[in-house]
Amino acid sequence: MKKNLNLVILVLICLSSRSTGQVDYSTQIQPIFNASCAVTGCHVAGHSTGLDLTECNSYALLFNVISTGYAPALRVEPDSANNSVLYNKVANTGVYGGVMPPYTAGREISKANIDLIKVWINEGAHEQAVSVEEMAGELPRRFEILGNYPNPFNPTTRIVFTLIEAGNASATVHDLSGRLIRDLGETWTETGRHELIWDGKSSSKNFMASGIYIFQLRMGERSVSHKMLLLK
Repeated sequence: MKKNLNLVILVLICLSSRSTGQVDYSTQIQPIFNASCAVTGCHVAGHSTGLDLTECNSYALLFNVISTGYAPALRVEPDSANNSVLYNKVANTGVYGGVMPPYTAGREISKANIDLIKVWINEGAHEQAVSVEEMAGELPRRFEILGNYPNPFNPTTRIVFTLIEAGNASATVHDLSGRLIRDLGETWTETGRHELIWDGKSSSKNFMASGIYIFQLRMGERSVSHKMLLLK
């Protein structure tokens, strides 16, 4: 009964039933570089690393290419933003040196665009958007949360994750102290890419205040989590 009630409130969608595609590099990712990296001279033709982020060259110099300064790490490792030098640089994680592009007023990459780059990489870093029909034969390689959109959000956000095997998956939302905010229930879920929509409400159906919340996904012995920013 609890499972059915949660599924009425929260929509769990297997992406194989959707007609939407993935993030498109040329129309969604390249414009980010045009507005920030290339304009500030961060990575243009003649850069010391050989990385040119202008439109004619950028994809081929990113995808599965070993980073000049951080070998053997890849500039973009398909399906793994956390292992990709590009994502770590734009997100300023400190894993691979300083932020990219260098801070210049008005040219910083927004949090939303950083998240978009992360999803693009985690979806496989395709040069062109791939339809769901084309993805039908692809199986995920990791049990992971790809991100939530939008982020920041108010009040609803869409959480995207992948399962490498079928089984009972459960999802919860917590605050930063670890307190349970919402039990999203448990349901049998097939292998593949899925979405879960959180409406920003607690278990008592009250809208939550602005802040960082943790989405946690469990399946058997596996558990992964992801930070989400509710901003009103």
